[in-house]
Formats: sequence, C-alpha cells, structure tokens
Amino acid sequence: MSTQCKFDFLKSKDVEVRFDEGPISTDAGLSVLIEWLDNQANLNRYAEVLEARDERDPSRTIHSNKQLLRQRLLQIIAGYEDANDCDRLRKDPLFKAANDRLEEDEANASQPTMSRLETRVSAKEVVIFNKQLLEGYIEEKRDDAPEEIILDIDATPAEAHGEQQQALFDGYYGQRIYFPLVVCDGKTGELLAVRLRNGRAHDKHRARPTVRRIVDRLREEFPETEIRLRADDGFTGVKLYRMLDDREVSWRINYAANEVLKRRTEDTLEEVQQEYEETGKKVVRFELLEGYQANTWNKSRWVAAKIECGPQGTNRRFVVCSERPESAQGVFEFYEGRGICEQYIREFKDGYRGEKMSCSSFVANAFRAVLYGLAYTLVVRFRREHLSGTELEGAFIQTIREKLFKLGARIKITARRFWIHASQDWPYQELFERVARSVCPQPG
Repeated sequence: MSTQCKFDFLKSKDVEVRFDEGPISTDAGLSVLIEWLDNQANLNRYAEVLEARDERDPSRTIHSNKQLLRQRLLQIIAGYEDANDCDRLRKDPLFKAANDRLEEDEANASQPTMSRLETRVSAKEVVIFNKQLLEGYIEEKRDDAPEEIILDIDATPAEAHGEQQQALFDGYYGQRIYFPLVVCDGKTGELLAVRLRNGRAHDKHRARPTVRRIVDRLREEFPETEIRLRADDGFTGVKLYRMLDDREVSWRINYAANEVLKRRTEDTLEEVQQEYEETGKKVVRFELLEGYQANTWNKSRWVAAKIECGPQGTNRRFVVCSERPESAQGVFEFYEGRGICEQYIREFKDGYRGEKMSCSSFVANAFRAVLYGLAYTLVVRFRREHLSGTELEGAFIQTIREKLFKLGARIKITARRFWIHASQDWPYQELFERVARSVCPQPG
C-alpha cells in the first residue's frame, strides 16, 4: 500500500499526498549534459586509467569503472557530492539511463561500491588523473592554438572533520584542514591541476614542479603561445622565478612590503597623503622601481608599486615582474585580475563542494579533489560551448542547476522510446529547448 498524507489547507477540498506514481526524476534537465558527455572522448581516458589496475573479479563485477565514474561525476554536478547520495539516487531513472540501465531491477552503484572505488585508487592514478585535466584542456585548444594563456596559481584551505590522514590543525584558520594547490586558466577558469597537500603545507609547497609540468606541456603543444603567470606573495621564491625565466614565462607575483621598498616609496607616499588631505578624495599612485634585489635573488628585478591614501588610511603594495613592464599601473591591472581566479576557486569549493574531504585516507581524498575538479571543468566547458548567449552564460553552477538541471519529470519507457514527461508550465522550458538544440540539433 502506498504512503498517504492528508492536509487541510484547502477549505473546499481534502488534500492528499500519495507516493504511488511511476518512475520520476527530479533532475531530468541533466539530459542535455548527458548527451554532451557522450561526445567527450577525454572522459573515457579517465575510465581507462581505472581499468588498468582493476583487480575486481570480472564475473562478479556489476558496475564498470566507466559507469562508476559517470555516476559520480553526474551526481557531483547535480549537487549530490557525497558517496552517501549514491544510495538515495541509485534507482533514479535518469541517473540509471546515463549508464544505460533501463530495466526496473537494475540500479546504479550503492554507497559501499562507490566508497570502494575511492579507496582502491592509488597515488599513481591520482597523478595520472591530474595530468588528464591538463590533457583535456590541451585537446580542446589543439585545433585553434591560443595567442595567450594566463596561469593563476593559488592555495586554498579545505576544512577536514575527524581524523583524516594528513589533515592537520592550522592556527591561522583555527581548524584542521588540508591545503590544496590549484592551477587554473585565468581567462576561462578551467582547472589544470588540483593537488591535495597536508594542512601545514606552505603556499608554494610543490608549486614549482606542478607549474613546471604544466608549462613544459603547454610549450610542447603551443610553442608560439605567450604564457603569463600571476600569484600572490605566498609563491615568492627565487627557485620559482628562475624556473619561469628559463621557460620564458612572463610573470607578476605579489611581494610583501619591507623596509627597503618602503624607503624607496616614502616620497610618493608623502605626496599622496598631502593630496588626500587637500582634496578629501582617495588618491592612488603607481611607481616603477628599478634594480631591486633581495639577498636570495640571483639578479635584480623590476618592482611595481601601488601607493594609496583614503578614508581607511595609507596602503602600499608591491608586485615583482619578470621583465621591465610598460607601466606600473598595467602591472596591477593584470595582477588584480586574480580576483576572477578567486571567484573560480570559490565556485569550485562551494558549488561542487571541492573542499569536502571526508575519506579517512589522504590518497582517497586526493582522488576526490581531482573528481570535484573534473566535474567543475566539464561544466565550465559545457557552459562556454552551449550556454553562451543565454541567461546562463556567466552563471555559477548553483544557478545552472536551478534553471536547467532541476527539472521534475515522469519517466516512461516503451519499446522504442525513453520518454521524459515534464510540466508544460515549467518556467525555463524555452531555455532548455535552446540548449538542447545547441547540444543535439533537433529533427524537423
């Protein structure tokens, strides 16, 4: 007998709720993304990495690695980031259809099966997955090499709960954390690397080999492309400078103020303060400093300075440059573009729960970080290819879910059709139809 609930909020009629309908999905709008995913050849390479050392008994294996990967990625994209969500969604007809499971007694993987996938992945496979992030990026651009690629590198805390391996207490953040390193395309937001690190890692820990691998691979594929890099002062260091110089990468890295730089900008600071006192309006000045050399540097560098005075007082900021820039103001205009990168990271962490590292082992959490990164990057590409020109062109994933993916529909399977019956009054029907025609040209 079906579950039944009664309410009295209508005066003229009794209100009853019965759970007796056939297959229904709350995420039927994902069908446009599933169609697009079928044409993503790079996604199959991730499954091949898992297949290479799959020690499961084939005669007792129900879910292939490709099916497990698709299920996990689709759930993350739809907002179900936990492995526990697999139990609640394993019989959802649309998620089943994504893995070509149409029979009533067939179901997607359960939470224990998905957790076993996460825990059986090795550190070597996590490294390969990270490389595939870059390879997918290169493959997408191979036919039309970009004139310029901007690399943004940053570190961001990922809160940990419990006793996860290598999750350590950080006094600055006041909690146990991991401290992953993220490298992304500063123009598109696509992730090129997501490297999990222990909770007390310095910002620049493993940054140099990670960036070196990315730059070398990009140089190999796009020798004529200009590569530029920007980072905050946590990545200051002569070894990184030298590596980037050797590879002819133009870079701008923030540099903490010190007494030498303060002395060299003291006159400008006094002028700025005086002008503010006279006008009452915020004053900003830019200045290029030639020949600055810290004790550990192998040569002197150009430093751009930004000196300002306003209602909040005075402030001086400095950015070290790989070569003489055209102007100090131009340096800061480029460097402050990192604000966009911070928005990308915020979407990765909040929209895809890229900070949720609830596995007990470090390697399993590193694998999760890459999965979240892959899910994020797939939607970035989907948004660029098929949401351009729509109201979702610049939307974050939360809005895309609400207006495109979250579509309640009744599913009906016949001999020749997989029917998705949605409401004719759904407010985003026109948007969905436009995206569907972009993904797969409609007949007629």
